[in-house]
Amino acid sequence: FFLFFLAACNTGDNEKRPSVPDVSDVKINLQFDRFDEDLWSLDTNKLAEGVDFLEKKYPEFAPLLFQRILKNPQNPNETPAEILGSMIRPPELRAVRDSVNRVFGDFSTEKKELARLCQFYKFYFPNKPVPRFLAVNTAYSFGAFPVSDSLFCISTEFFLGENHPAYRQMLDLPDFIRRRMDKKYLAAQVAESLAADIAGGPTGRRLLDEMLANGKAYFLKESLIPEAPDSIKWGFTQKQVDWCVQNELEIWSYILQEKLLYSTDREKWKKLTGESPNAGDSPPALREAPGRVANWLGYRIVCAWERRHPNAKMDEILAPMDPQKFLEAAKYKPKKK
Repeated sequence: FFLFFLAACNTGDNEKRPSVPDVSDVKINLQFDRFDEDLWSLDTNKLAEGVDFLEKKYPEFAPLLFQRILKNPQNPNETPAEILGSMIRPPELRAVRDSVNRVFGDFSTEKKELARLCQFYKFYFPNKPVPRFLAVNTAYSFGAFPVSDSLFCISTEFFLGENHPAYRQMLDLPDFIRRRMDKKYLAAQVAESLAADIAGGPTGRRLLDEMLANGKAYFLKESLIPEAPDSIKWGFTQKQVDWCVQNELEIWSYILQEKLLYSTDREKWKKLTGESPNAGDSPPALREAPGRVANWLGYRIVCAWERRHPNAKMDEILAPMDPQKFLEAAKYKPKKK
């Protein structure tokens, strides 16, 4: 009865989040280095020397690349020099260098976006170090990922535009994934990875647990790039963003009516939180909803909680809390449009 009462409410939580905080006084010394350039500049006939050079210049990342990221588990005897050769000798991988230089140039736009992101990061987490950024190449293994609190890596080959040939021909990626493999999503992908790392994963196996864990990560992601368009923040098309806003109550009602909120059967709701071109085929209305729409609803629940706790700091919002108690404290009541 309580759940259906929530779904039936026609008043409440469609207000926007509070205004963007002023971070103009937050001073940032952005560190952005080009591991990928050093990688591509190596002599292909001196691979052992190349490994030694990279491991000395990038001691936090190069050993990780050779010993874990690109290490073939089926070939435990593979050496770092052999791995390096497989990265810089194939023509199709060497061609990535030209594509990166053509698409990004001197990375001036991306550096400005990352510096702005870091101002918000420092505003919300004054005691955390601002990470140094490395533009890297992982041979299409990883996109944007933290190595530690002080180092964040960005695989430049993942942001070359949705029509980059390798995305179709080599990786065979679907359209809805390729659409986000563009440099305009780079800062958003950095924010998403940072947010997921800080917010942590779900505490249980129910849809509610995953919704709120992802919703908190979405909330932090938006806080780090508040000036970005909603389509960039969520990775939805603008049409999908508009659909979510117009149909928030309908999606919430569907989750309740189908008794999915407390379900631990992930097969029943995986499209609602995972990557998918849409949220499902039944009911027909769901075909218009983007995959991961329940994460967006989780974000809306977190926004509702924040409005009822206006003095809460970011650490308090992200702090572990029983999902059911968090939901009840949020008093989430999407209204009919």
